[in-house]
Amino acid sequence: MADRVLPESEVEDLEDLIQAFGKLFPAEAKKLIASHRLLQRRVTELEDLNLNWEQAFAELDTP
Repeated sequence: MADRVLPESEVEDLEDLIQAFGKLFPAEAKKLIASHRLLQRRVTELEDLNLNWEQAFAELDTP
């Protein structure tokens, strides 16, 4: 899932959609953006934790 990259056209469409949503519902847009940022941080933390585990297991396998 982390490897999924949106094509540029989809990114632009998504950005346009978020901007339009923000104009119609500014308070909800702020909450959505804050939630998204929090989710991004959590995903990064989990990816880092996974990398640490992978490194630890690799060290165990090394003679």
